[in-house]
Amino acid sequence: MEITTFTSLFNTNGVRQRCTPEMLAKALTAPMANRGAKKNIPLWSPTTFVGTRAKSNAVDIWALVYDMDDGLTGFETWRMFGDNAVIAHTSYSHKPYHPKYRIVLPLLKPIPATDWGRASTAANELWAHIVGRGIPDQSAIHDNARAYYRYSIPDPIDDAAHPMHPTKYHHTAVHLDAPLLDLKYDHIKEPAPRHVPMARPTTLRGTRTKTKQMAMLDPELRAKVAAQCGASIQGNTARRIVCPACNKRDVYFSIDPNTVGAVVWPRCNRQDKCKWFGTLEDLI
Repeated sequence: MEITTFTSLFNTNGVRQRCTPEMLAKALTAPMANRGAKKNIPLWSPTTFVGTRAKSNAVDIWALVYDMDDGLTGFETWRMFGDNAVIAHTSYSHKPYHPKYRIVLPLLKPIPATDWGRASTAANELWAHIVGRGIPDQSAIHDNARAYYRYSIPDPIDDAAHPMHPTKYHHTAVHLDAPLLDLKYDHIKEPAPRHVPMARPTTLRGTRTKTKQMAMLDPELRAKVAAQCGASIQGNTARRIVCPACNKRDVYFSIDPNTVGAVVWPRCNRQDKCKWFGTLEDLI
C-alpha cells in the first residue's frame, strides 16, 4: 500500500511512502514527539497525490479512517471491526470522559479519489451496520485529501504517578490477523455531474466584452495562455500557475472549458487561505 507523510500541518508537499499494513501499524502506534504543541506533530494521509495535498490532486485512497470525536463511543469500539485488519489509536485531545480516537482499516485495493464520494457513503453505511452508534467526523470521512495527526501523547505537567496522567489513558491497538477491508460501493449511484454555469457575457459602457469572453472559451487560446504562464499540463488541466493574489504556484484551470466538470475561470487551489479566482487576462 502507499501513504503520504507530512512534516507538519503547514507542509502540503508530502512524501509518498510505500509500506505494508504491518509497517503502517508500527508507524501509527509509535508516539510522536509534539514539542509541547499539537501543531508540531507530523501528519499522514491515506491518499496519494500528484502535486501538493489538495482534493484536485488526489489519486488513490489506501485506507479507510474513522475519525471519532463525538464522545458517544469508546476506544474499544475498534474491536467491532475485528473481522478485518484494523489499527487504532487515541487522538491528542482524547480524555477518559470524552473519548476521541481513530480507527484505520487498510484497504484490500486502493479506491480512486474520483470514487471517494460514493466510497465514503459506503463507509458510513458500514459504521452504522457494525457499530450502530455515534457519527464519524463527516468532514474527514468525505475528504479525499484528508491528513491526520500521528499518534502523540500530550506533554504531562503533573506527576507521572497520578491516575490521570496522559500515559495512563492514551492507547493504541493493532489487529492484523484478518483480511484487509474490501469496501464495496457499487450499489451507490454516481452523483449527477456538477453544472458549472458559464458567465453571462456583458457589455460595459464604451467597451464590448462579449467577443473577448467568447475568445476565452477557445481551448487553443487557453492552451497558449497556460504555456505562457509556465503551467504544468496534466490531462485537461493547467496547474502550478503563479497566483496574482498570494504569489504561490497554486492556480489551475481547464484547457477545454466545454468538458464536464471543467474549471472555466482560473482559481487558486489554496481555497482555505487565498480564495482568488479571475480571468486569463489576470494571469498574463
